[in-house]
Amino acid sequence: VLYLYYLLNNGVKVKFGIASDHGGFELKDYLHKYFAEKITIIDCGVNSEDSVDYSVVIQKACKQLLNGEFDCLIALCGT
Repeated sequence: VLYLYYLLNNGVKVKFGIASDHGGFELKDYLHKYFAEKITIIDCGVNSEDSVDYSVVIQKACKQLLNGEFDCLIALCGT
């Protein structure tokens, strides 16, 4: 989040991915809404508080990052 703050204050345009498991869903949703007007955010899931395996969600998000779909990834976990 500090890196994001730095980029926003220095006019750097980047695309961020954001992903979480069910335990981090509420924070992910808040951050997505908060930053959506300031930067490009790609929501990598999850989209509810239904129980999911963190490793499955994050593996998919990491593949997207490595494929260049966004520049940075915020990964949240409820534990």
